[in-house]
Amino acid sequence: MLFILTGWIVISVTALMQGIHIIYTGQPELFFLKTTRTGPPLRSIGRAFYALFYLLPSVCMMLVLASRIRAMDIVRLKAEFINNLGLISMIVLLVINGALCALYPVMMMRWMLRRKPDPAGNQGELITLRLTGLITVLIGLWCLSKLFVLSKP
Repeated sequence: MLFILTGWIVISVTALMQGIHIIYTGQPELFFLKTTRTGPPLRSIGRAFYALFYLLPSVCMMLVLASRIRAMDIVRLKAEFINNLGLISMIVLLVINGALCALYPVMMMRWMLRRKPDPAGNQGELITLRLTGLITVLIGLWCLSKLFVLSKP
């Protein structure tokens, strides 16, 4: 259940950020890709159309999520969260580290290997670090889902 909720939140927040990015920059490229702008920014009608394509599903997903959380037993969920706060914090830090490795491998390599002048030159290292980051994220999310499945009464 928690794995589904986490995925739902990640997708809705990503779509929301993409919609805001389109409104702000006028470029329909994905916000997390570092691309050079190839054309002029969209006009206001184009911005509104592209942003609405991302913002409307994101808001609807958040409303559905809020109604489902309201229908759940909040007291039990809160007690479960407080009892496992240390473990949840460590797993969340693991997921964040994995996401940073997957999204920004050059930055993470510079952080880990301060003596190496240019880690971006070796594509094999970048691919290995991206795969390691993705595997770390998946393991962390799997641990979170198992934590709440095993702690059900």
